[in-house]
Amino acid sequence: MNVRVLSEVCCVLAVLLCAAKPSEAVWRFSRVDHSLDACFRFEGGEFVYRKNDDVLHYRISTGKKTAVTANGSLIVESPLMVQDGRVWYVAHFPVPSPLYRLHRFHVETGHRELLHTSSHEISAHETAWNADRLVLLIRSDWYVWDGTEMQRITVTGASVRKQAPVLKGNHLLWLGNGKVFHTHLPTWETRAVGSETVSNLSLRAGETHAAWVETAPPGGTGYRIRMMPLGSLQPVTVDTSGKATWFQVRFEPPYLIYVKHSGDIWSIVRMHPNNQTPETLYSSGLPLDNPSLHGDDLFFTVMNCVDVECMELYRHDLASGETFRLTSYGQGNFVGLYQADGARLAFVRLNVFNPHQPRDLFAGQEEPGALCGTTLPHRPGHVPLNLLLLLLPLPAAWWMRPGAR
Repeated sequence: MNVRVLSEVCCVLAVLLCAAKPSEAVWRFSRVDHSLDACFRFEGGEFVYRKNDDVLHYRISTGKKTAVTANGSLIVESPLMVQDGRVWYVAHFPVPSPLYRLHRFHVETGHRELLHTSSHEISAHETAWNADRLVLLIRSDWYVWDGTEMQRITVTGASVRKQAPVLKGNHLLWLGNGKVFHTHLPTWETRAVGSETVSNLSLRAGETHAAWVETAPPGGTGYRIRMMPLGSLQPVTVDTSGKATWFQVRFEPPYLIYVKHSGDIWSIVRMHPNNQTPETLYSSGLPLDNPSLHGDDLFFTVMNCVDVECMELYRHDLASGETFRLTSYGQGNFVGLYQADGARLAFVRLNVFNPHQPRDLFAGQEEPGALCGTTLPHRPGHVPLNLLLLLLPLPAAWWMRPGAR
C-alpha cells in the first residue's frame, strides 16, 4: 500500500471515528476480584464481600483491597455491614459447633473485636445499621446490638416472615409477610403502616421519610409509589408506575429518586418530600432501573439487549444532557449493585445464564485521552458503535489497495 492510499484510509477512519461529538474523557474499568458467592455490601464508598468463606474489604476511592478474615473453609464468615472502615461480620464453624459469633474489624488498624456470641443462627442477609446500632435477625425476630448488649425487639417469631430492615434514628422499618411495619426502638412498639404487598423488597428510608413500591389495591392495576413521614407514619401515594423494577426507589438527600413506567416510556423522577412535585430527569423507551444521583451525574441501569435480557450501566449528565453507556457486556450479563465515590465507580457483574460463573467486581474512573469520545447510541443493539466505526474502514482499505482500480 503506497503513501497516498494509506493516507486515504486514515482519513476515512478519522472521519468515521469522529462523526460523533468528541468527549474529553472515557470511563475505564478493570476487574478487582471475583467470587462465586452472592454476599456483597456497598456503603459510603466501601465494599465488602465474601469469597471462599472469607470476608474482604475494598475502598473505591483508593482501590485498596484488604482481607478481613483468612480462615478459608475452616470457618464460614459472612459480611453484615461496612461503614467508615469498620466491618461487621458473623462467623461460625460449619460443624459441629452451633455458635455464631458477631465480630467487628477495623480496616486501618487491623483490630478485631468479638461483640456477641449466640447459640442460634445470625442471619447474614437481613441486617441494618445506623448510629452505632446494628439490627440483626436471630430466631426469626429482630434484635438490636447497641454497642454493649444484644436486645430482642420483636416477639412474633416465625409467624411473621421478616425481611429488608431499614434503620434511621429510632425508626426501624421492615417487611413482615410482604407488608411494611414500623418499630420504635426506645419503646419497641411495633405497628403495621402499609396495607398492600411491597414489590421486590423496595423499602427504603431517608432521614425524614420512608418510601416503597407496592401493588395497587384490589381492583386496581400497576403499582403505587408510596412515601411516609417518619414523624406521622402516615403513608401517601406520590406517583404510580405500570411496572415494578428491582431497585425502583432510592433516597439521595434531600430527594427521593425513583423509576416510573407509563405507557411505552420509562422515566427517572426526582421529588422533594416536602412539596412532592415530580421532576423528570431522564426518559427512555427502554426499561430503566437502579437510579443514583451524584451531583450532575445520574447513574442508572438499562435493559438494552434485543433478544435476551441484559442490564448495562449508563451515566446521564444533567448539565449537558449527554448520555454515556459505561458497560457493554451483552446478553445474559447483569450489572447489579454499583456505587460511585468521587470520581471512581465500582459495580458487580453477573451472568444470569451461568450461576456457577463468578460474580465480578469492577472499579474504574474517567480518564482523559479519548480520541473521539465514547458516547454510544441509547437503543437496542448487539454491537457497540465504536466497534462498528472501527470495522467500517476495512472495505474502503480493500477497495483502495494497489491494483484494485
